[in-house]
Amino acid sequence: SSAASDVYKRQIQWFYLSMLLVCLWAFWQPNKTESTVMAVRIDGRQFTEHGLVITAVVFTLVFLLEEMKKMVMKGRLFFKSFWNPFSFVSHLLLVIGSAILKIYFCYYTEGKTSDHYDRATISGNHPISIGMTLVSISVGMEIFKKLRYMMLFHFLGPIVLCITSVFKDIVRVASIYFIIYLAMTVTLWSLLKPFQEMSPREFHNYTLSDESELTSERELWNKMLWLMFEPDGPSSVQVVPAGEHQENWSYEFSHLVGICVWAMYQIIAIILMLNVLISIMNTTYMKMWACADKEWKYSKTYFQVPSNFFQKSP
Repeated sequence: SSAASDVYKRQIQWFYLSMLLVCLWAFWQPNKTESTVMAVRIDGRQFTEHGLVITAVVFTLVFLLEEMKKMVMKGRLFFKSFWNPFSFVSHLLLVIGSAILKIYFCYYTEGKTSDHYDRATISGNHPISIGMTLVSISVGMEIFKKLRYMMLFHFLGPIVLCITSVFKDIVRVASIYFIIYLAMTVTLWSLLKPFQEMSPREFHNYTLSDESELTSERELWNKMLWLMFEPDGPSSVQVVPAGEHQENWSYEFSHLVGICVWAMYQIIAIILMLNVLISIMNTTYMKMWACADKEWKYSKTYFQVPSNFFQKSP
């Protein structure tokens, strides 16, 4: 019956999440998985984390193949629901991350000590670090997916629908913001580059303000990215004549243009883009709320339709 399949499907999903958490723990401390007390017994046999990790990956592959089948059958309709591509990306990341980790542990660990597994001592580009990052993101996404179970409740389901519907607006506005961020950062980089490359042993007629944090290219790109959440004054881009007081910054053309670009970027990013995003999200929220009850009833059918991976297509 549909009720029974609903219960079984939810039980499988929660069991799958439990295995993913064990998978995350095992990959977090791979050098301790042989001696740990964290093991289970099934039919009198003992299974350590490595066995559970393999089981979790097998589950993930089944889910991934099912989603790929749905993607081929439904086409664009597959992407109509927020949860379909979200789930697909989650499972794909876990499969890739687990594959990287397992290949490394099976073929590249001979003669290495436990220090080679410690992510605090290895590079962030090391296969263990990369694989663990993908697994961590995937497990977090799987936990976030449990938000979908709130669709079962009438007083929470419509709110979840409205919230997830505005995520698409965030992605669209973020793509526009990225172009603006890139354009403004490249402009400031070219204007401030001579002052960032100055040698302290050489004498220069102009220097950046002592209060400026943009002393390198990395600092500039980083500052421009987080400027939306932490606005800054003109001192970061002010050019001061050598020997002058810090308050007597230069009004010369190229120096003044840098301040104008700095101000324009903050106006566009903080005032314009944020308010546009809020307006779009508000419009989407109101449209979704107007038909929230209908959409909620439709989305609720997800828990009443059993998985059809092993069923033949009509």
